[in-house]
Formats: sequence, C-alpha cells, structure tokens
Amino acid sequence: MPCVGQGAQDGGGNQAFVKVAGEEIGYQELTLGREFAVTEDWLNQLQSKDFASWLIQIGAGRSVRFLRLDSQAKLTAVLNSFGAMKSPVEADPLQLFNAPPDARSPLEEERIFEDLIEGFLVADLALSIGLDVSSDELAERIMGAYRFSNNEGKFEKARYDTFSNLEAGLESFVRREILRERVIELVRSMVALDPAEVRFYADGAGIKVNLEVIELRVSTLANAIAPTLSDESVAAYLASNEEAVKAFYDAAENANRFGQVEKVPFGGIFFKATAVEGDEAATAKSFDDALARADEARKAIKTIRKTKDEEGNKPSWDEAFKTVAKEKSEDEATKESGGVFSAKTAEELGADAFGGDMASAVFSTKIGRVSKPIKGSAGYWLVIPGEHTKPSPTFEAAKGGIARELLSGDKATESFDATSKELIDAANAAPTTSLTEIVVAWRATKGFAADTSAFPVRETGDFARLPETGVAVTPDELGKVPKVGTSRELVEAAFALTSEKPVASRPFQTQDADARFVVRLKSRTEIPAEERTALESSIRERIELMRASQSYRSLVKTLVRTAEKDQTLVRTGAYRALISQAVENLESKQKRATP
Repeated sequence: MPCVGQGAQDGGGNQAFVKVAGEEIGYQELTLGREFAVTEDWLNQLQSKDFASWLIQIGAGRSVRFLRLDSQAKLTAVLNSFGAMKSPVEADPLQLFNAPPDARSPLEEERIFEDLIEGFLVADLALSIGLDVSSDELAERIMGAYRFSNNEGKFEKARYDTFSNLEAGLESFVRREILRERVIELVRSMVALDPAEVRFYADGAGIKVNLEVIELRVSTLANAIAPTLSDESVAAYLASNEEAVKAFYDAAENANRFGQVEKVPFGGIFFKATAVEGDEAATAKSFDDALARADEARKAIKTIRKTKDEEGNKPSWDEAFKTVAKEKSEDEATKESGGVFSAKTAEELGADAFGGDMASAVFSTKIGRVSKPIKGSAGYWLVIPGEHTKPSPTFEAAKGGIARELLSGDKATESFDATSKELIDAANAAPTTSLTEIVVAWRATKGFAADTSAFPVRETGDFARLPETGVAVTPDELGKVPKVGTSRELVEAAFALTSEKPVASRPFQTQDADARFVVRLKSRTEIPAEERTALESSIRERIELMRASQSYRSLVKTLVRTAEKDQTLVRTGAYRALISQAVENLESKQKRATP
C-alpha cells in the first residue's frame, strides 16, 4: 500500500476512502488533512521541543484541529499560552469545539478522516441554511495560513506552489473549514444565559468568608467526662454490665491494650555447638568449646568497656557488646547488626531456636548489662537485655477502667447534641468573644479540665465557593472547606451567615464521620465593583463557550448518526484496509519502543 497522500502527488488518482454528503474523501483530501493537522512528523520537526512535548501532553495531536491552517498570529498565541502553562482554548476558543482527546482515536489517519467527515457534513448543513464563503475570504485565509507563511508570518508563494496539483481540493478544503466556523458562530449566538446564573457563579468566586470552627467528637467529650464520674456510678455500671465490659476486654480490636504479654528486646552473641548423634563425649566437647569462646567474648566486652577515647569517655555496655558481636557472633542473621533481636516473650525464648536457659536468663539479667554465658539448645549465648514491655493488666485489674470508659462514652453520646447546642448558644451570646475562650468557659461549667486541645478551635482562612474562574467544578470541590473537610451543606450555610447572624444554627458533619463542627462567621469580603464586572464578563464568556461547544458537538454526533443511517456516510473497503495497515504500523512501532 502506498503511503498516505502518494496517489495525489504522483497522479495515482483519488481513490475513495469515504463517501459523504454526495462527495468523496480520497488521497487528495487525506493529504490536505495531513498537511494542516498536528501530526507526529510535524511535532518532530518543531524547533521548540518543549512546545511539541506540551502539545502531546495536552492531547493536542488528538484534539487540536488543523492547527496549521490558522494564522501565524493565532499559532503564536497558542505558543504563548504554552509559555504561561494555560489551555490553548484561552488563546483560541475555537479549540473548545473540537472533539475531546479521550474521544479520539490513537491513529493519526483515523483522526484526520473523522475531522474531514465533520467538515463535509457541517459545511453541507451550512450551505443548506444559506451560509457561504466569499472568494475574498477564501483567498485571505489561504494567504494567512501558517502552512504558507515564512518565519515573519508573511505569505510565501514558494510554499503555496508545492500545492499546485492540489489547488482545487485546497480551496474546497479551506471553504469547508470556514463554513464550519460559520456554524459554530451561529451556535454561539443561540446560547442565552440567565443573568441570575452569571451572578450566582460570580458570587461563588467573588465572595469569600473566613470561619471560626469548634471541632467536636464523641471520643473527646467522653475523655472529658470520664474523670468527673464518681467511683460509685462506675461501680454500679460495672455491676450491671460486666458481660459487656468483659467482651470489650476480649475484643480483637483491643488486643494492643489488653492482649499483650511481657516481652524483652535484647542483644545476643551466639557460639555454636554441634550435637554428635551417638557420641556424648564429642557433643560435650563441642559445647565446652562454645562455652570457652563465650567466656573469651565476655572478657573482650569488659576490656572494651575499660578503654577511653581522646576525651576520656568510655563506651557503654551496649556499644561494647555490639562491637564484639560483629566480630565474634556465629549467628549470621544478626551478626552484621551487632546481635540485635526484636522483643521476645518467654515462650518464644524457650522455643527451639533458643531453648535451654535463655528465657530465664534474658528476663532476669539486669537491663543494659551483659549476662554470663547461657546454655541454649544449639550452643551458648551472651545476652544484654533492653527495657521490658509491660504486660497487659488482667481483667480484674482492668475492668474498673473499662467500665469508666464505656460509661463516659454512653454519656457523651447521649449529651452530644446537647453539647453542640450549648456551644452554639454560648457563641451567639458572646459574638465578640473568641471561640477558644467560649470553649474554656463552657468546660469550666461542666467541671472538665481546662484542656483546650480536646475541643480544638481554628480558622479556615478566606475561601470562596468556586475557583477564581467562577466556572463550576466537581461536587466534592464545591463542598471543600479549608482545614475542616468536605461538606456542601456547611458551605451553603457558611455563605448564608451575616454579621447580624454569624453563628450557624446547627453543627455540621464532613467526610470525617466522627467529627462535628460548630461554625461562626469571622469575616466576609467581596471583590471591588470593577473586578466584579470583569469577573462576570469572563464567567459569561466561559459558560457561553462551554454550552455552545456542547451543543455543537451534539450537533456533529447527530449529523454523523443520521448520515450513517441514511447511507449518505459510507466508509469503504479501502478505508478499512488503510486503517488496518495503520493499526499494524502503530503496534509495530510500540513493540520497537518496548525495552
């Protein structure tokens, strides 16, 4: 199969790949499409590699339509938008009317065909409703096209002359693109916005609030209540709820609190002995030799302990132990670390890996001191114990504390709504008093300790409902409150607060289901009138563009579906063969690129 465009350039005819609107799309049209599209070949030729990378990153190769038919000035504007890291839509709003990248084929040929089909169908619609293009407009567009311009943006006839055998097709191609733009202009003119909608979005971006919030949790309220409970009330609760208390003690999720056995981390230096089956004398000698090596190592540790550095400091027992362990230990797994072992229980130390007298020796040797040689199941050990982890209390010892915890939790749950209301009422009663002072005073009335961290108070800082562009975002983003979380109800309430009524009438929940927030308005600001006018204008333009582009893309889909149904759009066998070849080429390229 010849490469794309070969037939048109070598006189090989104009084989039909697609029949559409009574016309045909062949090599000539496909060649023109490639000449003006953002193709991989053209991107590779660009002097600005950063720009090329950016075009690829934003999917320009899949979404920017026939960019090289635009003027040098428009292309420069797109280049400048790259420099400012903005969307090309800001430089050229027409780009918003192109098919989105994620709806496009990864194949250049298929993308070009779809753009050409769109051009034929929309141009046919334009002509049917009386739209047209004058000869002067056609000439002006061709002479101003980037593809025919020199570096100064001026028309260069030599570049145009390379299209001499495509001249008739070129004029039709450009006319279709201008007619497409005429239809887009018509669609844009039909978009009507309610001024109230523009004001809504302008309010969302132009009004900011700063909130003070109190964070309430049942757990922190329970912690505050627990010390205030009388021993008698806790004892009565335990008497009536001992099964629930025992279940709490035994629960798997509380194993870290109540399921812990005493453990000891330690350093160990191992000296291996070999048990010779059927030869007690040989076995005894091997253990005696291991014991002798252990004694020598212990003496070496004591010798190191007596040495002093230049400043007269002696190494600690632990430092001396690790030095000897790295040199003499016969346990390869821990030798490099200096004989460091994680905390072990007495049961673990009695297992086969250690055995013998290890458990009693590790647990009885003074913390931080080196033991005498200890006979294990496979040789002798020297150990240096660390701090013991405390075992969990027995149920008898723990049940009173658990009962207090459960009782305080019940009372906190019962009084949580009342607590929220009390703090809201206190904030309303003292609008000029900080929420921190209000929390402290409220805690005092309850007999709670004066710990403000238990009910933290913070400011959100200024925030708006919408980003500065004023254009709507995702539902989650619409509900974001800085330093608090996500809650659309909270946001709506926050922007309804006023200086006369600064406190929300109820607490609010965010995505953190355990927390509730009491909210008071700290400040409210609005942008100046001139900025507001400019913002509304920008918002109106953005919304009109989005609505118009949605309408236009819907129109194109309808035109394509109708044409396919009516058989006025037919992709031929030649088209399918060309696309199949393009798929093979892409797969081959991807394989070559795979290491």
